[in-house]
Amino acid sequence: ETAVVKTPVHIAITYARDGTIQIFRNGKPYGDSYKSSGTVEFKANESVICFGIRHTPAGGNRMLAGRILDAQIYNQALTADQIVALASGNSDFIPEKLVMAALTMQQQQMVANLQQAVVSNRDTLSSLGADIAPQEFETRAWQDFAQSLFNFKEFIFIR
Repeated sequence: ETAVVKTPVHIAITYARDGTIQIFRNGKPYGDSYKSSGTVEFKANESVICFGIRHTPAGGNRMLAGRILDAQIYNQALTADQIVALASGNSDFIPEKLVMAALTMQQQQMVANLQQAVVSNRDTLSSLGADIAPQEFETRAWQDFAQSLFNFKEFIFIR
């Protein structure tokens, strides 16, 4: 590829617990997601993480012809929004783990209860035949919020 000679490209690959693998390029889905045949256990002190090589051992045409400017590994699959934030260099993004660490025990319990309610409601919707992806809930919430903003009478009279 020659398009990347003058500008860096942000690549992210997510491996979800259900085996779904998704690739993102510059914050946007790249190709179709797919399911792996199952999870693989990488034991401590017995595994190697390699960047810039297709397969070990190194050699032949297996090496990356380019430079890696930054590499990050997370212990969970990032959401599409998190990847967009990383790709855009959005420095005000705060991971959930840090937010949770800053909360009191009571607040953490409240978050856990609300997360359980979301799972329960999603299960109820699914049992009713309304399979809605988690990101669709958030998208719809933002759409409803934007619509309510535009319907404020203060906005209606703006020319």
